[in-house]
Amino acid sequence: MPSQQEREQEQSMSFDDSFPVERFKLSPEVEEMLEWFKQFEPAAEPSIEALQESCARTKAAIAQEEVANKISPEVGEAWRAELAASKVNLLAELNEQEQLAVELARTEAAIAAPAAEARKLLAKARELVHMQSQREDLQEMTAHYADMYARHLSELRTKYEEAWRETRALMSLVGPPPPRARR
Repeated sequence: MPSQQEREQEQSMSFDDSFPVERFKLSPEVEEMLEWFKQFEPAAEPSIEALQESCARTKAAIAQEEVANKISPEVGEAWRAELAASKVNLLAELNEQEQLAVELARTEAAIAAPAAEARKLLAKARELVHMQSQREDLQEMTAHYADMYARHLSELRTKYEEAWRETRALMSLVGPPPPRARR
């Protein structure tokens, strides 16, 4: 079971969808994967609400025709047959629209899990691109500090050699140390 600190760290690690992926050059495999993920983006298909509104309008038209049929009983047989055919057509259209709404709901339900997974993978790809950028920045900083270290080490070596030469020169001026007395 994750601790409170681990949960907070996981929440803080979530990435913003507005991360500018375009700034980085992606490998062909990642480009291909991103193109594949785009197929799960919501398409401009009719929504369930639009289909339901259309069904409601069709039902209202059928109801109006039924009311008109009741109001005018003296209408001829041809008109009644045309009205009945129209009603059958409207009912067929209503049935088709309801079937489309059901099919759209099934499709959305079937796509929901893969689309969520695709969004997770896309976020992971963005995170990896970001981590790659950070790794490159770290490599540049490491190279910079290694150069600085080498320069400072070279300077210290030069100063040490210079100090040693000066010490030897001073020792040659002073002469050898006196012999130590034996006890």
